[in-house]
Amino acid sequence: GCTVRSCPLTAGSDGTPRMVTEDVHSWEESDAISSFSLSRDSRAVLLNVGSQQVHAWDVDGGRRLGSYSGHRQGRFVIRSAFGGKHDGLVLSGSEDTQVYVWHRHSGALLRKLPGHSCAVNSVSWSPASPHLFASASDDHTVRIWGLPPPSVS
Repeated sequence: GCTVRSCPLTAGSDGTPRMVTEDVHSWEESDAISSFSLSRDSRAVLLNVGSQQVHAWDVDGGRRLGSYSGHRQGRFVIRSAFGGKHDGLVLSGSEDTQVYVWHRHSGALLRKLPGHSCAVNSVSWSPASPHLFASASDDHTVRIWGLPPPSVS
């Protein structure tokens, strides 16, 4: 298994960054971890694991909050992200060329979005809009997804 440790970063009296390396928080995964992503509030983390799942963990409490599956990740590193309004969604790329969107709290798969022709390696939500995200693929494209901006009258 893999152990994940949360070590806070602080500033010394002279302002120099310093990492507290005591084992403040840790949790165990039974499969290899290929990537991770923090929620906007840094209270939860997504881990892409070798069992072709994405796991959400509470950073402070060290308990699993959710598990998301259906996408494919075997040969490549696939990255996931929290997003949407109040980080209420989980988004992931997949080796089957699609982008997967799950409800963060229920774990329900909401959408599989086609649009790429090769593995989708990375996804990222816009920090400015909860309705906009991007995906990057081995097909040499970046796709921007979302609702059109409201018209200004």
